Amino acid sequence: MGKVLLVVNPSSGQEAGKRYADSVAEALEKKYSEVVVKYTEKAGDATAFAKEAAQERYEAVFVMGGDGTVNEGVSGLAEEAYRPKFSFIPLGTVNDLGRSLGISMDPEEAISQLDRLVE
Repeated sequence: MGKVLLVVNPSSGQEAGKRYADSVAEALEKKYSEVVVKYTEKAGDATAFAKEAAQERYEAVFVMGGDGTVNEGVSGLAEEAYRPKFSFIPLGTVNDLGRSLGISMDPEEAISQLDRLVE
């Protein structure tokens, strides 16, 4: 399979992004030939990273973070002609979208669901 982007908000979920980034990257490496990991530092980073991935025709974009980070990732893809597959690991406080979609709020369980989340 192709190249994917993992966007990590390292401060989400009481810094769970830092703790789980390697586990997610390892899970993705089993399915994709290349996993690029980028960490957000400020507002707008996830949007820029996702937009760049779309423009470079990555196969998929995965976001680890709360609703704001997930929203930024979607926004980065929304206006692009080519849109990679998109999925996320909810790590924020509220996680409205993750709850609505039935994604586990337990990071380890959500990581185990990654294959199902991108099909």
